[in-house]
Amino acid sequence: KDMDFIEAKNAAAREIALAFGVPPMLLGIPGDNTYANLREANRAFWRGTVLPLA
Repeated sequence: KDMDFIEAKNAAAREIALAFGVPPMLLGIPGDNTYANLREANRAFWRGTVLPLA
């Protein structure tokens, strides 16, 4: 039961993050988290979400 709740919570958080253009790994949502992926996620967030707002 607890694992179902955690998985549902992570799935909901992932969907919300993606709706706002935020890579889920920047919010600490489990997945393909490596340092190389995190670096690319930061760049993608900056270029795709932050800069267009400026």
